[in-house]
Amino acid sequence: MKTKLLIAILGLSIISCSSSKKTMEETDPTVSTQKIADKKSSITNSKTKEINHKINSIIQNYLGVPISSIARSDIKETNEGYQWKFMNVKTGENFIANTDFNFKSVKIKKNKRS
Repeated sequence: MKTKLLIAILGLSIISCSSSKKTMEETDPTVSTQKIADKKSSITNSKTKEINHKINSIIQNYLGVPISSIARSDIKETNEGYQWKFMNVKTGENFIANTDFNFKSVKIKKNKRS
């Protein structure tokens, strides 16, 4: 009985694998026209490298670890200045940082996970 069942399953799988396959195409227009609402835009001007360098040095001075041990989000421009998140990948600590446009006032807050 077991061998007949095994042969039947094997036969069905061979038949189903050897038949021609057609790729299904999505025809629902609502799915292809969805748009995601824009969040705060990332920094994309000519000062990007300078801003990145300043922010990386702020993070390194705060944590005292090499930049290779840090994961950082994109930099968001807010009404008051810049905002970004970063994480020490070795310890798992998360932080949220804000600064003004001149980098004179820097606020770093440890992000507590629930």
